[in-house]
Amino acid sequence: FWMGIFQIAQVSGLIHVLGKVLEPLLIKLMPSVPAGHPAIGAMTMNIAANVFGLDNAATPMGLKAMEDLQTLNPDKKQISDAQLLFVVLNTTSVTLLPVTIIMYRIEMGAAHAADILLPIILATSCSSLAGVSIVAWKQKLKIWSWKILIGLFGKSLI
Repeated sequence: FWMGIFQIAQVSGLIHVLGKVLEPLLIKLMPSVPAGHPAIGAMTMNIAANVFGLDNAATPMGLKAMEDLQTLNPDKKQISDAQLLFVVLNTTSVTLLPVTIIMYRIEMGAAHAADILLPIILATSCSSLAGVSIVAWKQKLKIWSWKILIGLFGKSLI
C-alpha cells in the first residue's frame, strides 16, 4: 500500500518538491550521493513519514533508500558512510506529529492524548542532533559551517 502511495507521490511531483527542500542538506551530509540521485527522493519520503509519525509508511521507503544508496556503494559487503548516516537519521528521526502514539493513547483512554507532543519533539530532536553529530565527527564531515547550521535551523522551524 505505502509503496503505491510512494509511486503516486513520485508521479505527482511531491517527491521532487520535498527532495528540493531536503536535497541541499542531504548532499552536504552525504557528499558521496550526487544531486538528483533517486536515493534523495526515497530518503526524503522516509524522513517525511517519520516526521509525521507514520512508522509503517516509513519502512518501505527506508528500504528503497537503502537499495538506492547501495548502488553507490563501492564495497557491497560493507555499509557506506551515506548508508550509515541514513540509518542514524532514520533511527533517531525527529517526530513532530506522533500519530501512531497518539492513536494508541486514545485507544487506551488517555484524557489528553496529545500531551506527549512537546516531550517527543524534544527527545527526538536531541537524539537526531546527537546521532548526526557523532556520525559527522566519525566521518569527518564539516557540519559546523554556517550554511549547514542555518539550513538545519531553517528546516527545523518549517
